[in-house]
Amino acid sequence: MEKFFSEEGFPYQTRVFDLGMMSYRLLGGRVHKLTTHKSAFFVYRGKGDAILVCQMYPGKVTELHAGAVLRENKGIQFYIYRVKGLTLAFWQEGPITCVLTSDIDPEQVVQLAFAKAVKV
Repeated sequence: MEKFFSEEGFPYQTRVFDLGMMSYRLLGGRVHKLTTHKSAFFVYRGKGDAILVCQMYPGKVTELHAGAVLRENKGIQFYIYRVKGLTLAFWQEGPITCVLTSDIDPEQVVQLAFAKAVKV
């Protein structure tokens, strides 16, 4: 998937997470248009057909809507939202905003984000 996104002319390097140790396998991804930017959009399936979506796009977490629960891990600030049964965990990696989204247990989403985020 990283090669695919690279060939699509993304202005940044996309990290496609290896979630195999957490029992999630990559199903696929695509280029997604998010407002005026391209985003990398990929989907994982876990136990019990749990779906986890990841998206990466150029932007700043400080531009997100108010109302997030803020949590910190490894010196990285996470913006956590609950919307219509979904948990969204946003964080910043350099010029890129990353988000993991799922309807699984909210704390599991947050812990997956903690595990995959890197400080840039």
